[in-house]
Amino acid sequence: MQAEAPRTPKGGIGRAAVGGVAWNLAGQILDRVFGFIAFAVVVRLLTVELAGVVMLAASAIDMVAVLAFAGVGERIIQHHAPDRRVLSTAFWVQMGITLILVACLSLGAGTIAGILGEQRIVPLLHALAIVLLPQALAIVPSSILSRQLRFRELSLCSLACSFISASAGIAVAVAGEPFWALVVQRMVATVVFAALVFWRARWRPEPVFDRVIARDVLRFSTPLLASALTQSINTHASAVLIGAFLPVEAVAYYRVAARLADVVWQFSLGPITRVFLSVFSILRDDRERARRAFLNILTVVACVTYASYAIIAGTAPEVMTLLFGAEWARAGSVFTLMALAAITMPLGAFVSPALTAAGRTQLVFTFNLIGLIAMLATVPVAAQFGLFEVLYTAIGRSILLSPLPFFALRLAFGVSAPQLLSVLVAPVVAAVAGGLVADQVISLVLPLLGAMRGALPVAVLLAFAAGGLVFLAVQGVLAFRRMREVLRMLLGMLRRDRGSATAAP
Repeated sequence: MQAEAPRTPKGGIGRAAVGGVAWNLAGQILDRVFGFIAFAVVVRLLTVELAGVVMLAASAIDMVAVLAFAGVGERIIQHHAPDRRVLSTAFWVQMGITLILVACLSLGAGTIAGILGEQRIVPLLHALAIVLLPQALAIVPSSILSRQLRFRELSLCSLACSFISASAGIAVAVAGEPFWALVVQRMVATVVFAALVFWRARWRPEPVFDRVIARDVLRFSTPLLASALTQSINTHASAVLIGAFLPVEAVAYYRVAARLADVVWQFSLGPITRVFLSVFSILRDDRERARRAFLNILTVVACVTYASYAIIAGTAPEVMTLLFGAEWARAGSVFTLMALAAITMPLGAFVSPALTAAGRTQLVFTFNLIGLIAMLATVPVAAQFGLFEVLYTAIGRSILLSPLPFFALRLAFGVSAPQLLSVLVAPVVAAVAGGLVADQVISLVLPLLGAMRGALPVAVLLAFAAGGLVFLAVQGVLAFRRMREVLRMLLGMLRRDRGSATAAP
């Protein structure tokens, strides 16, 4: 099928947006559960040193892999009416970029390993580079589904590939090859996802290439691609630089903590940000409506994000021991410092989709470039002193660069800094209280349980429950009216959209 689906979905944008978030959230929960189980099994079967080797190779690839799938998909979503020529041309542009990247990574694997001083990553780099090809294949069909707000189908595709790939990774690890298990898991995941989204989108690329359309795609995508690359380098270069200056064990601790942080991010922010670009591309001409929706969404996101990071940070060494084994307890302290550096994350997550929907992709690049420069100026120096010094500089950068998301969201929605702070202050205070209580509870409960079987998981669950209850109590006291308004808005929107859908002929 080449016909473009209507821009406004049946039942209304609001209902589609809420449904999209719900499906994304459900899919992300199960997706991350499968993926994290496989990751935990593999890490338990590897020594810290070998885990560091695998994770160093993955960090090097992840740092530039965004070139294989950033920019083109956003152009399809943002385009007013992409026809078959636009879609096919975008596909061939995407594949051309990816093939060039794969060739460069394959040819440069030895050089990368030499710079990092770890020759054991060369075969891993070759294999991980090939994984980028099926990732690129999936960009256009998944963007078609996202543009049509078919998030249910996207979530089901993602869930299916996560289950299959996690099973494959665990099977390889248990069979005695944990060193290659994560590579196999990635390959299976990308191939299965590409096959499923092509099937659901009912779209196939045609031998059509329009130079004018290609220039338009590249003109739109290049600033966004550059922005995504700078953001990706900013995210993954720390692990690579840690590997260049410190033993690979430091990379292992850093990446394991970052993986847990990513799971928290995916649960709290991932479903929202996936829906955000599509919805705000539709609402870009109604700024007031977009502003109200953004503030309400930010309220929910801030509560979930701050509470999750703070409560896990309060119990991080115990959580790491429970998930990966006693030798990984040190990664808990790494996670705690990462959580402190994530204080501006709820705002920063909205910057790129909000400005992209408004067509301000150059600003997205500018903001990410500032963050990249700050990271490159601090991490190489800090890495010479130790892993924790790298994390201290991350906290400092987060504080120094905090005005940037305030400025960006003011441009996108006209939201002032006091308005944003009024939303964020209560969940920050509540999260600190919840994290401190979780820390105290687990410190008290573990000695009481002693050598009882299952003492650690019981203590962690009790700490989570206590921290969560304290968070809800403090949040309710400080921002009860705000939370009530958000709940009324969401319920009212669903009722209105359900009524309009019923009344529609």
